[in-house]
Amino acid sequence: SHSSFGWEQAGAALAQKKAAMMDLGGFVRSAFPEADLPQLAYAPFPEIVPGVARYEDFSVNSIHVPANAKNKQGARDFVAYFYKPENLGAFLAAEGAIPPRNDCPPSKDPLVNAAVEELKKVVGTSQYYDRDTDPDMAQEGMAGLQEFMVKPERREQILKRLEKTRKRIFG
Repeated sequence: SHSSFGWEQAGAALAQKKAAMMDLGGFVRSAFPEADLPQLAYAPFPEIVPGVARYEDFSVNSIHVPANAKNKQGARDFVAYFYKPENLGAFLAAEGAIPPRNDCPPSKDPLVNAAVEELKKVVGTSQYYDRDTDPDMAQEGMAGLQEFMVKPERREQILKRLEKTRKRIFG
């Protein structure tokens, strides 16, 4: 019943060696006892269609200045300070997040460093599907993915439903 798990439950199954792999950020380490952290490793997303360029899911944590900020110059000064490589690297280290800059100091976490090196080899990145698209499309897409994981023989029906939803939302 893998499609009924949230990431926390799936992470626990991974830590208990009841699952083998997850497509998830470094924060999955919070599901692991300290002694088991060395079993975590980074694996690039596998090639599905030979010859198609490599891309990766890569979520970026960022800070922005709101358009209606009362102290825009103070906010800009903070953002300039925050995004200095050494400051950004220190902020991201606590979560084990991958820096969105390639000039941050190396992490103390070998998992982060492995991901940084692999990301240098890809053609492009995307954030998580459910964050990057219209919420209605995301909901239908996630439901379709869950259905496909359980019933792959329904692939064509799922794709037709997703295409219908895409046309309704995006025209």
